Amino acid sequence: MNKNLGRALMPLSRAITLEQAKILQPFQLTPGEQPFYLSLAREDGITQEALTARARVDKSATTRALRSLEAKGFVTRERNERDRRSNLIYLTERGRAMYGDVLAALTRFNEQFVQLLSPEEYDALFCSLLKIDEYLQRRRRDGGEAPPREGEKGEAL
Repeated sequence: MNKNLGRALMPLSRAITLEQAKILQPFQLTPGEQPFYLSLAREDGITQEALTARARVDKSATTRALRSLEAKGFVTRERNERDRRSNLIYLTERGRAMYGDVLAALTRFNEQFVQLLSPEEYDALFCSLLKIDEYLQRRRRDGGEAPPREGEKGEAL
């Protein structure tokens, strides 16, 4: 059995994204807009740069998502009075009004996976994925090659 983690995660990620698209469609949201929408629901009035960092995507993906969310009437931009070169992004009343329903739908979706695995399996999986994510973030931040920390095997994904 080939235990290539990247090969296992890529189709899983795609399948989850397709399922999320179905869940988000009634709300006129897409999986690509979801991280920005949820970030703003948690903390309104932040800069586009902060949203880019939180979503961990490039600036062009943030620009596309925010344009779409703005066209749908879910967000608005206001000039940042502290730094006139940037805008602050806010959820509109329309965007705020549906947050509870969006969160409930996404929570129900996630519960499938919680029920599929034992609590121990779920915790182990979640912790393992976070560990890999932290390693990859550190690697990107350090310019490519970050040696594994103690306890990390450093094997190819």
